[in-house]
Amino acid sequence: PPSPPKASRWKVLVNLATVVRGNEVRAEEVPTLLHLAQQHDLYVVAQVPDEAAAAAARAACTAAGLFKAGLRPCQLLVCTTPEGRRAFGRQLQPSVCVEADAATAQYLQPHLPHVGLITTTPMPPQPFALASSLTEYVRTVL
Repeated sequence: PPSPPKASRWKVLVNLATVVRGNEVRAEEVPTLLHLAQQHDLYVVAQVPDEAAAAAARAACTAAGLFKAGLRPCQLLVCTTPEGRRAFGRQLQPSVCVEADAATAQYLQPHLPHVGLITTTPMPPQPFALASSLTEYVRTVL
């Protein structure tokens, strides 16, 4: 299908940790990521300890086909701390932010329209959405 008009494209920020197992994007999350890369303005943030881990994040995105689907290399954002992820979220002002860290989701929730936390750990009610996978969360928002 053709891409939606620019006006209906949402800026989406996804923490890479929500969709990887080891150094690979989980197969069940690839279709959702490809859809986001093709139909929306997708940004992926990876918190990494060093350049080797940043290269592994790029390799995971490449292997999943994200760059061919529309993710530009400059839209893979890397940082070394949770504060870096929070700063990307505040600076980009995405319509949708998908996080793996409750503290980061809590910090960003008052500033962004849609914040989701991907977790399989039972939690009390939160001011942000909870889902067990990116795919589950995207179904409720987009």
